[in-house]
This record gives sequence, structure tokens and C-alpha cells, in this order.
Amino acid sequence: MELKMQPHNQRFQLIPQKALLGHALATVVAAALFGYPAASLAGPFGYDQGMTRETVKKISKDVRETKGALTVKQPPLANENIQSLTLFFSKKSGLCSIITTGKLFPAYSTEHEFAETVRVLSEKYGKPHIGFEPNRDVHQAIRPEDWYRAVMEEKGTLLALWAEEGQRRLPDSLRTVRLSVTVVDIGKGAMGTLLFVYAFSNHEECLSESRGDRSKGL
Repeated sequence: MELKMQPHNQRFQLIPQKALLGHALATVVAAALFGYPAASLAGPFGYDQGMTRETVKKISKDVRETKGALTVKQPPLANENIQSLTLFFSKKSGLCSIITTGKLFPAYSTEHEFAETVRVLSEKYGKPHIGFEPNRDVHQAIRPEDWYRAVMEEKGTLLALWAEEGQRRLPDSLRTVRLSVTVVDIGKGAMGTLLFVYAFSNHEECLSESRGDRSKGL
């Protein structure tokens, strides 16, 4: 499987998923309370590809608007482990991607949090690829059995990737789902956090529009 990475991530190491365990990921909030058909809330956190900014604001709470994106604290389908979501939109085709930040947890729980979340996502999206992205200043190869230790030592990011390939299709019009875990020292000891990236099948339109906006007037 080919992964498209930025140049500094070309050393990305990839192996098939091995046995990973999990916990529940979503707490359902009644969609009817937000005036949107419950049957339509099938996508991540209750959001579907192509939704307009207006629809997202209508069915969400604690929304902050920025250029090209919405930051949401309370989505239609809430999860106690999630801190916030940022939703990106195509001008032509609506909602195209979601980036979700998890709440901080003690670094010693890194392996548990990552493995548990991978299992839960795997129940919906199938078997992922598990890999490690070393930081730019890490030059030695890191063996798979040392990946968790490397994350704890802030040498890189451990990730799981679900993607369309061959005849495989992801549900909810998703093209890729990416989960990553990193550890940082925030002054109160080392803490870990999970980052979720959901890219819908119209994500390329968002990227094309973003490139066009950057090139204006140059």
C-alpha cells in the first residue's frame, strides 16, 4: 500500500496491524434535538460528507467560525474523550474533512489509549495499517517493537491508517481515516494525545481550492 507523505516523512515505517484491544468510542446524543433527521447522522460524530456550514452550525453547539473551517466543542454525536473538532469545507461540495483532537492523558497510558481506540475503529472500518513516523532529528531506524517507547521518548508519532484500496471501500463516503498518538511535555509532566483525521471522498476538492486560494495574486 502506498502512502502519500510529506518529504520529511519518507522514512515512514509500515506493517500490518497486529492484535489490538479497545474501548467504546461514541456516546449518542439524540439528533432530533438539533432538528436534523437521525437517520442522516451516519458519519463521524454525526457529520456527513457534503454538509453545509449552515447545517453543521444548526446541529452542533459551541461553534466557532474561522475562514474555511468551523471548530466545534459539542457535535451531534458526542464523545467524552474528544476535546474539539475542526471541520473543513469545499466551496462547491460542502464538508470534506474533520480533524479531531482528543483530551490529554498521562503518557504511561499511551499504549492502552492507542490500542483501545484502534480496536474500536477497526470494528467499523476494518483492518488498518500501523506505522511510525520518526521526527526529523531522528536518524536511526526504530524497530516496531520499540515504537511505543519511541513515542514516549518524543521521537515520533505512532499511527493507524484505514484507506480505500482495491475493492475495499470505507463507509460514510470516507476515503481515509487516520489515528495518531504523540507525547509532549507541557511542563506538568509528559502527556499523550490522540489525533483523528477523517477525509471524505471530496477531500481533493478542498485541497484544490486551498491551493488556488494560496496562489491568488502571487
